[in-house]
Amino acid sequence: MIISAGITETYDWATPVGVGFNAAIKLSELIMKNNPKRIVFVGSMGLYSKDYELFSIHRFNAASNVELSVLDDLSYSPIMQQIYKINSSNYICKNYEKAQKMHSQYGFIGENMEAFAIFETAKYYKIPAIAYLIATNYCDETAHEEYLKNYELANAKLEDYLENIGIL
Repeated sequence: MIISAGITETYDWATPVGVGFNAAIKLSELIMKNNPKRIVFVGSMGLYSKDYELFSIHRFNAASNVELSVLDDLSYSPIMQQIYKINSSNYICKNYEKAQKMHSQYGFIGENMEAFAIFETAKYYKIPAIAYLIATNYCDETAHEEYLKNYELANAKLEDYLENIGIL
């Protein structure tokens, strides 16, 4: 089963599950109804470091959920988790200094709002999951504007990539 967040990340070949952690609810419903053998999540990501290029495509098998406030010792999480290469939260980082710290301190490439919810839901139902995410913007003060400018081309590039590797 191929899924996406929806809104601006819609594809004829993917089922939208919703934005942010809300994706867990719709994905659970789809799993109960369709009993998929695997989940392929596709979408966009913001980059934490300019070491990576816009429109680069990254594959992930899991996601973390580390909030920016951890960098300033303003919060902690009782959720024990490993650190993976993609971070997930219900907001978009617009501070490049903080983004770079997330990259240097934790090794995150970037962020996607749905990844953690998707992977945790798949794990709960014991279904293998993978994500293919394309970089649409850097996590800086122009993150949203850059995303809006780039998402259509990113969607087309991601579709071509998925066709080339045999997912579509």
